[in-house]
Amino acid sequence: MTVAAAVAGMLTGCGMAPSPMAVTHDYAARQADAVALQRAVELVTELHYAEAAAALGPLIDRFETAGAADSAAQTTFWLAYCKEKLGQTAAAAALYRTLQARYPDTPAARQAAVRLAQLSAVL
Repeated sequence: MTVAAAVAGMLTGCGMAPSPMAVTHDYAARQADAVALQRAVELVTELHYAEAAAALGPLIDRFETAGAADSAAQTTFWLAYCKEKLGQTAAAAALYRTLQARYPDTPAARQAAVRLAQLSAVL
């Protein structure tokens, strides 16, 4: 049995069975978003902050819509980090705070706390 068939079978009892095509598309979209996040992080490591920020912004909404809180948190962290490196410290601090409020129990929220403390020392 394929994953799509298993998910469709589980949802059939709820009257919400998606077509196998929809389940496959959702999986493919999630995989594409994961690859896009990985590529954006690579851009950060290559110091291409503006390009990375442009790629990260739309991913946050897609991860949130998909219910992928850890990925949304991680993406928000990297966007805030890019803003920080681009000299947009107020925007970075706001994103770090948003991250902590929305995803308080994530590794990204703990990293955001560290970055906020470092920003506070500079400001």
